[in-house]
Amino acid sequence: MVILLISCSYSPEKTAENKEVSSSETGMIYNNLLREFQVLESNQWQISPERYREINQTIESLREKNISLEKYGFLREKFQNLKLPPERPIIVSEQNSQKETEENSNLNPEIKSETEEKEEVCQSNKNPIFTHHLTTIDKITTIQTPPRLVSGYLKTHSYVDTKGARVPIYAPIDMTLTTGAFYEGGPYTLDFQISCEISLRLGHVTEPIEKIKKLFPSTPAKDSRGIDLPKKINFQAGELIAYTTGTTQAGNWDFGMYDSSSSNKYAQNKDWNNSFIYTTAVCPYDYFSPELKGEYVKKYNKVTYTNAKADGESFCS
Repeated sequence: MVILLISCSYSPEKTAENKEVSSSETGMIYNNLLREFQVLESNQWQISPERYREINQTIESLREKNISLEKYGFLREKFQNLKLPPERPIIVSEQNSQKETEENSNLNPEIKSETEEKEEVCQSNKNPIFTHHLTTIDKITTIQTPPRLVSGYLKTHSYVDTKGARVPIYAPIDMTLTTGAFYEGGPYTLDFQISCEISLRLGHVTEPIEKIKKLFPSTPAKDSRGIDLPKKINFQAGELIAYTTGTTQAGNWDFGMYDSSSSNKYAQNKDWNNSFIYTTAVCPYDYFSPELKGEYVKKYNKVTYTNAKADGESFCS
């Protein structure tokens, strides 16, 4: 998934279809979509399959919230411009699906085309509960809760400080690896889908398990832009995902959560409302069961560092 961190303000044309709406939740979601469509238009409407599905679901959710037919029709008109990678169509007829399966029958069995497998439909669940720890809790020294400004850049994920120790990372719940990045200085970012609404991101992962590493190019990219993986991997709660020593400088790593059905305070901030990473970020520790969450809360550290400071009230209580 390519995430465009472009600061832009959007001034819709003064037509009946796209005039500014109220500051209600529905209005904020509508305006966010308008801004994203502008960014996508400037990039020839290219979009990842995962984001394609998310936008489609968001538009339908607006319809359920009784958005006007005029605005709904306008969003649908813009949605039709989106361009998916030709090798990974989202909607494939039964006939075409069978044809592509036959054409791909000689692919490496370890990395099959997604069209060879039945397309899985996500399950709606806005409040999943994490039943397993993310890592060895005793190895965590402190947790920096979001949001924070680090050297002027907004960070809406948490920082898990393990002081450079090699620690395991486990799936806290059943989830699916969908996209990620392998880049110089990362080295790995891994994105997981938990439900239609909830996604999880791990950053600065140094040693993903072998079946994950095989999905990425052998040479790291020059930048951190994400890619759509050739195959999705399902993980069960408690299953090992990786080991990490975190960043070389600080020995910490990233843990972020995003809820596409909600908007945080940055949805109304013109400097930061150009990415769902900013506008839908939530406290990741709120998803742990009460017993597990208490262990993480004990690690919260809201101290301000030289190049990092809390940006207002924490997402985490």
